Formats: sequence, C-alpha cells, structure tokens
Amino acid sequence: MKFLPSSVSFLNSVMQTTYMYPFLKSFSFNSHRISKPIHNYRLTGITTISKKHFSNGDHSCQESNGNLQKFTALSFFKFMNVPEEILDVTVSRYRLEILKALPLELAKGTLIVATEGINGQFCVPSNFLDDFLRSITAITYQTNPKTLKNETNPAIDFNIGETLEYPIPKNNLSRSIKETLSVPEGRPFPFRKLIVRRKKSILTDGGLQGIDWEDAGPEMTPAEWHSSMEAMQQQPKETRPILIDCRNSYESQMGSFAGALPLDTHNFGESWPRLEQLLSEQGAGPQTPIMTFCTGGIRCVKVNAYLRQRLGLQNVSRLQKGIIGYEQWLAEHREDGSLFEGDNFLFDRRRLEEPL
Repeated sequence: MKFLPSSVSFLNSVMQTTYMYPFLKSFSFNSHRISKPIHNYRLTGITTISKKHFSNGDHSCQESNGNLQKFTALSFFKFMNVPEEILDVTVSRYRLEILKALPLELAKGTLIVATEGINGQFCVPSNFLDDFLRSITAITYQTNPKTLKNETNPAIDFNIGETLEYPIPKNNLSRSIKETLSVPEGRPFPFRKLIVRRKKSILTDGGLQGIDWEDAGPEMTPAEWHSSMEAMQQQPKETRPILIDCRNSYESQMGSFAGALPLDTHNFGESWPRLEQLLSEQGAGPQTPIMTFCTGGIRCVKVNAYLRQRLGLQNVSRLQKGIIGYEQWLAEHREDGSLFEGDNFLFDRRRLEEPL
C-alpha cells in the first residue's frame, strides 16, 4: 500500500490533537512498587509483559522516597525492512504511541527509524514500563507485514538498565520536570526531550550497501561469554579466539575486556578497513573463531554481518546485549568480579555507567 503525502499530513494533524491525551491519565502519587527487578526482555511477537513483574496496573506516578519518582533506563533495536514509502507514517505512529503510553512531560528519549529498522534509548517512569514495551512491540510488528506472517521472526531485544530516582514535587509536575529533574549526587537526567525521527540508517556505517543485517551469526549469552572469557585465560595465546572491541577508541580507552583488540576508530563508519587490516594482521581464516562486543549489541550485529558476508569468516559470535547486558547478568547471577575492566561509556547525559 502506498501512502500519499496527504495521509502523512492527516496523521500529523491527528497527532497534534492527541498530544494532550496522556495528561488525562491520573497523576496522583500513590505508593507503587515493582515486585522484582526487570531485565532483558525479548519479545517475539505482539505480546504483553507478564504482570508478575508489577504490583498492579496503576498508572499513578510512583513515589518511593519522599517525592522521588522511579525511572527505568532502557535501550532496544531491531533490524527489519521498513518500506521507504511508509517511513514518515511509521515515524508518526511511533511518536503517537509513545505519547499515549507515557505521560507527556515524562516522555524522554530518542527513537531512530530507518528503512533498515529501529534503534531507541529511553528513560521512562518505571510504572509505565509495561505500557511502553507493549506499544513499541505492537507498532514494530505492524510496520513489517512480512514479519507479521512469520512466526520465526527475530526478537526485539529490550535491554533494561538501571533504576534511577528523581524528585517530582506533587503540586507542580511541569516545573519539576523542566527545572528539578537532576539526579542526586549530581547525575543529570539521561535525556532532555523526546526525539522520534527518520534517518538513512539506525546506525551510521559509512554507506555500506548489499548486506543483510539479519544474517549476523549467533549470539553468546552473557553466561556463555563469561565462561568463554575464563577459558581463554587458560589457553595459549595462539589458540585463543580473536576478541574484537567494536567501539570507538575513546570508549575502549575507558574500559574493555582483557585481551580485546580495539578498532581504534573515531566513528563507526571507519570500522571496515580497520577490521580487514586487523584480521589480516592476525592471520584470520574462514574458520578462525572471532568474538565481538560493543556497548549494547547493535554495532556487533553490523560488524559480524560484514565479517560473514564480505570477508567470508563464518565462525563469528557476539555478546548478546553488549557490555550493559553482561554487567546486568553479572549483578543478578554471580558474586565474583566482572571480567570487564574499567568504565562503560554510555551515550546519554549519564556518560559513565557505575562499575559493578
């Protein structure tokens, strides 16, 4: 179906009349607790998040300590085909659904929509997280008709991060968001506003063409990654897998896994000649084991797809959900130390993630 420009204009006009809809929701400050930590959702269809993660379905702002509101940081991405002719309409639909799922003044984050998929980073009120995840999932699968018909479609990885608390006075919500959303001990709120926009790609790659980003090889769970890293430390150097840090140089300098080879790039688009040079120096062949990692997992998808399809390297794997997912798994399942050394750089106003 081809959407005419008038369709886009009509939808935008509808959105302008519905921006105030979230304000119709209750903003009473009743006590509302999450019964258990929420981490690493993987949704494979138009589904709902289990209510066992929430104490109830209340949409009131959550008061935990005085007037502190709990927020949950999260990121997600999905590589899928979004036809060019419906890209603007898709952007509008995502924006509308986000504003319906979250209170207007608390809807803050970034969502990039491109013909290759979506990429988002948000910080949402914790008691609205269920609505937010359902909305993103529903629109994503409605956007791609091929995906709707295919029960084996790849999952959306929701990388659920830390819970933050910010002061929200009861009697002036608007003023509190604009002027007093500052984290205790000086950490600023991760995002200033809501941005939903179209771009040429969800991750700038220097203009690569003809690569299927969904053919990127297997992922390693954080547990599998941790075990492999421990085993590598016992192996002779010449028999170890090649461990590649897909991040930029300033990120690698702040922290990395022991033995990782950095790409030493200033931006992701510089990765491809550097990858070829690095692997040539290492004498990599078609079956040489290669392990890659990045902050949240998205850069490794493109790197591994390139390794498989352009360089013919088939024994590649990547860290599922990246360093963020690894540190979350470590905090939940192990008492011993992280194998990641240093600090994890985050691309929002928090900058550095607190090391575990």
